Amino acid sequence: ENIDYHNCKQPTTNSVGDTSVYYKASHDFFTGEQMAPTAGAVFTYDSTIGLGMAACQLYEERGDAYFGGVDLFNAFVSQSFEGASGLVQLNPETASRDPKSAFFVLYNARGESDGKGNQIFSVKTVAHTAPDLDYSHVVWVSYNNEAYLYSDGTTSP
Repeated sequence: ENIDYHNCKQPTTNSVGDTSVYYKASHDFFTGEQMAPTAGAVFTYDSTIGLGMAACQLYEERGDAYFGGVDLFNAFVSQSFEGASGLVQLNPETASRDPKSAFFVLYNARGESDGKGNQIFSVKTVAHTAPDLDYSHVVWVSYNNEAYLYSDGTTSP
């Protein structure tokens, strides 16, 4: 049902009648493996949605669609909303995300020789941050009981 709604909102042809350039999602699109977003994808999504919401806010405040980059920036950094990565709050003075509303991930990135002169790299998620219910504190949550490995290969600093 959801995918049919999504597909019905998509264009079906371009200005020259070519239907091959448009994508129609399959019914398992939202449940398949391809829907596991990366950490970067959710931040990109939140940024895009945040800019759109800031533009809508400016339109509602002014009654017209004309505004400059400084106005859009100021509206963007002064808002707070629930995004794909959780609560999105920015510091209007620095334009940085409030650490209590950010999602951080800790990875082990290791390079090892395969004995044939090649380096094989692996990246494993070790932990991520999670806020408490009112976003007043952030804690690190272990992922799959992986331990962080320091450069000497140990788990102690």
